[in-house]
Amino acid sequence: MPGFRFSVPYNNDFSLLERIVEMKEINRNRIEEVYFFGPQEYFGSGRVVQRVTIEDIVKVIKFCKENGLKTNLLLNSTCEGIEWYSPLNVSRVLKLVKVLHLDNGLFKCPYRIFHFNLISHWSKEGILPKDYFFFNCPEITRRDPSQILKSCWINPENLKRYKEITNYFKITGRTRNTKWILNTVKAYMEEELKGNLLDIMDSNLDFVKNKYDAYVDNKELERLNFFDKVLSCNKNCFRCKFCEEIAGKVVKFKDKR
Repeated sequence: MPGFRFSVPYNNDFSLLERIVEMKEINRNRIEEVYFFGPQEYFGSGRVVQRVTIEDIVKVIKFCKENGLKTNLLLNSTCEGIEWYSPLNVSRVLKLVKVLHLDNGLFKCPYRIFHFNLISHWSKEGILPKDYFFFNCPEITRRDPSQILKSCWINPENLKRYKEITNYFKITGRTRNTKWILNTVKAYMEEELKGNLLDIMDSNLDFVKNKYDAYVDNKELERLNFFDKVLSCNKNCFRCKFCEEIAGKVVKFKDKR
């Protein structure tokens, strides 16, 4: 089986690309692709990031091509309004894609669709107003720590369990700082993390870590055979209390350590 291949996020910090090239291959694993968002004047996004221009994107693509990295332009807005479907806008987007061609929360989150639609609109403005949907999730997770374990993630040690399905993984985090992205990519390429699992988690789990000083012992999860159980889980959380039991052993908060 060949090594794992990764698609990694670009956060609009050009120095990140230079560091990615330096660590492109580790432990027989390889960074194959960099993904990013296009100019907000054309379409929204699934994340709110600083404004970028066509020139910014061309520079990124040129650098990646020169250093043997593929590029992936994200078109993952979930709501653009009626203007999105106008012939003029569709033709502008298709033209942009052609230019670029020359040169990847809570389990079953009830807020998910509404939240993503709202972000899609906010992203075009390049600003992040008070996010009422998002602030509900950490409160729910603090009251029910098992939500950390029910959330959809794979820790570095268990990539190998999916090798019969795929060897290609996308790492989230294009709104995160460069240090976080590099540390997270390194952990997955080395297929090992010692310490707090939440150090390499994004979105709600990162917010829970920072707001409540949460800690999840990654190695303890391995010792408790957590992944052997969840890989065959039928997701019937009302009848199964496995995650609650494990969370009681591995999830710690500052006020309860």
